[in-house]
Amino acid sequence: MLTDGKWVTHGILFDVNSDRVKAESYGALKEISNVLVKQFGIDGARLTTDGKGESQPIDKNDTPAGKANNRRVEFVKM
Repeated sequence: MLTDGKWVTHGILFDVNSDRVKAESYGALKEISNVLVKQFGIDGARLTTDGKGESQPIDKNDTPAGKANNRRVEFVKM
């Protein structure tokens, strides 16, 4: 993130056809937020979310692998 201004993870899981994060992803999200907020001194109020899965896919949605690749979370430095 420090060099590219963006970090992408596919390790945060969502319910099928939904923007709801699966419970098994909560631990990873908590760890990530602790690192972003505590280690880098980022004010938590500056963190925002914006869903772009359908409008900005990174792969085709016509195969299961492509759909899985598009289910991602991007952390972008603003």
